[in-house]
Amino acid sequence: MYNPIGGENNEFLELYNPSATESVDLTDWRLDGAALTFPPGTVLLPQSYLVVVKNDIQFRATYGNGKFVAAQYKGNLDNVGEKLTLKDKNGNVIDEVLFDDEIPWPTTPDTSGYSLELIDVSQNNNHRMNWSASASPGGTPCATNSMAGTSPFVPDLWINEVLPVNTSVNIDENSEYEPWIEIYNASADSINLGGMFLTNDYNTLRNGQFQQAQH
Repeated sequence: MYNPIGGENNEFLELYNPSATESVDLTDWRLDGAALTFPPGTVLLPQSYLVVVKNDIQFRATYGNGKFVAAQYKGNLDNVGEKLTLKDKNGNVIDEVLFDDEIPWPTTPDTSGYSLELIDVSQNNNHRMNWSASASPGGTPCATNSMAGTSPFVPDLWINEVLPVNTSVNIDENSEYEPWIEIYNASADSINLGGMFLTNDYNTLRNGQFQQAQH
């Protein structure tokens, strides 16, 4: 809940432990982007939720009591989007997401009182297709996400390198130096790019459609 009605004191961020058997001791874990280090004794039980909030008193007044509020964070969730990274006490990245307030991300969480909800806990949290606006204002803190389900499979493809101005590198088949973009397949399988798009404008996707199957 990064841009709630009523201002920043109504912000919250929720963590979920999907394990059926393992509790997680979050002592000294960090949540970068919210400027939070979890206090000693913070334990997230199996298949349970916790929230960290900007203002504990205001959170309970807005969303109700009976929720596991683990801590208050010192920072602010950026209203135009930012990178949130969860790290364990040794600095290892456990999870992260770079969210935004513009298309292709849902736009209703920006000022309209809806939260961003993860759809499918079994898939990559850092893919936009795995996120949705909550079904109703207020979100679902410390409860099953209203939009929880199965999100479409997202291939493990990444834009890996970009050369926007090329004057002397990698001459093409027409003996010309053209700008180029490299796509990396991080999976162990070949991926058919046919029908996919490469674009900088979601309103004009067909400007960069792959016409043939490529790998």
